[in-house]
Amino acid sequence: MTQVAPADAAPQKPTQTSPARGLKPKLKVVVPLVLVLAAAGIGLRYWLTRPDDGAIALSGRIEGYETDLGAKVGGRIAEVAVREGDAVAAGQVIARLDDAELQAQFAAAQARVTAAQQQVNQAQLQVAVVDSQIQEAQLTLQQSQGDAAGRVSQSEASVATARAQLAEAEARVQEAKSTLELAQSDRDRLATLAAQGAIPQQQFDQAQTQAATAADTLTARQAAVVAAQQQVSAAQGAFTQAQTSELNPDIRTAQINRLGTQQEQARAQLAAAQADLKQAQAAQAEIAARLDDLAIASPIAGVVLSRMVEPGEVISTGTTVLTVVNLGDVYLRGYIPEGQVGA
Repeated sequence: MTQVAPADAAPQKPTQTSPARGLKPKLKVVVPLVLVLAAAGIGLRYWLTRPDDGAIALSGRIEGYETDLGAKVGGRIAEVAVREGDAVAAGQVIARLDDAELQAQFAAAQARVTAAQQQVNQAQLQVAVVDSQIQEAQLTLQQSQGDAAGRVSQSEASVATARAQLAEAEARVQEAKSTLELAQSDRDRLATLAAQGAIPQQQFDQAQTQAATAADTLTARQAAVVAAQQQVSAAQGAFTQAQTSELNPDIRTAQINRLGTQQEQARAQLAAAQADLKQAQAAQAEIAARLDDLAIASPIAGVVLSRMVEPGEVISTGTTVLTVVNLGDVYLRGYIPEGQVGA
């Protein structure tokens, strides 16, 4: 069915769009794009024409020299004084091993040194006495009959001195016996307590060491009594000879010879005592050195990087305890792209 427009309706003109209004959206997109491309072109030209300064870019990290700190001896860790990140100084003790056993050995070694020193002192006294007697005999040989009374008096004084020394030595023996009895009593009492677990083993070890020291002291003082008795006998013999053979050169010469033999024996005893003392001191020094080895010190200044052990752990010789890094001497570990190597 065809519809006919009314005759009075005026014909409509086609609608026309303005050219200027249609270009505005396109310009908003094209202009920025051109600017971006221009900037990219300028940047590319600068990149291609820039001068080569020889620099190579790389990635990496700063590192320091690490030192592993280990134990010279094995044992149980008693203390670790630092943790990761702590600063340490050169020579600072950073860990210790348990030293209870070595401390007991050191105390026993100290007791042996004391006893050996007493033996040396006694031997030195004996040498001095014999030397004095030799000098006395030589003077007696040279003196005339008019000095007989003086020689007898001197011999009497020597006898009195020797007897006084003997009495003093015997008194010291009694004192040492009392000390030994007390030390043995304490040791026996503590042995029972230690067996029951009522006291630490270290306390019993100390009591045992004290008893051993007291026994060594008693032995030394008993030896001093024997030496003092010999001195009394020698002094009495000298006194008798001073009375009966004042003017007999042969007898006096024989006396000097006998004293010379005693002098050699006394000096030999002194040398043996000194050797025993040196041996005891060397043993003590060895234990002291082993005690020093229980302290682990850092040889460098730096920062603790890692801590491998904790108190109570048992380690063997050479086990690494801590790692310390020296931040005063660092270096760069870098990674160069393969394409730039040799460029």
